[in-house]
Parts: sequence; C-alpha cells; structure tokens
Amino acid sequence: MTTTAPAPPADAGPLGMNTKARADELRRIPLAEIHESPLNPRKHFEPHALEELKDSLLAAGQLTPITVRPRKGGGYEIAAGHRRYRAAKLATEQHTEAPIRRRNRKGKQR
Repeated sequence: MTTTAPAPPADAGPLGMNTKARADELRRIPLAEIHESPLNPRKHFEPHALEELKDSLLAAGQLTPITVRPRKGGGYEIAAGHRRYRAAKLATEQHTEAPIRRRNRKGKQR
C-alpha cells in the first residue's frame, strides 16, 4: 500500500517551509547599518568560500536575502545570512535588500 504525504499548507514556501514569518517585505538597507550578531555560532569563515560567494553575487545578484532584526542601539543585526553579508562587503556593495524581522512586546522574534 502506497501512502502520499499530505499537501503542504497554502503558505508553505519551497521545501514546505512556513513562509508567514518570511512575509516581511524586502527593504534596501545600507551595509553600514548592518551588524553581525554576537550570537552567531560561526566564528571562522573560509576566505576561498567567501570569494566564490562574492563572485556568485556579482554574476547573478542576490538570490537569497539576509534577514535582519532591529538593534536597540540603532541599525540592524543579522538574524540569518552572515556569509552573504560578508560576501556583499567583499563585492564592495553599499546596500542589500533584506526582510526585517520584527520583535513582539516581550522582545522575541515574531
């Protein structure tokens, strides 16, 4: 007997992920206003891999945006996409487009 998986919900994006949280509109943000998160577990970035990502960014543009959240001191903190951010800086980009994740009243990401 063959069973099929249930259809993903209507708001499911590629890979069946829920996209409601990703529905924030993209905003053009100066890279100078974006700061890396101290919570990022990645501490080492392979220079060769960043160069390849930079070349891809220059050739095809930004295919997947970084995600940022507002910082209390101003500007934005990276929630996802630290490698893409570094590659954009290597490519001497001045701006990037990113959805801004809002926080609820308790300070948690929505």
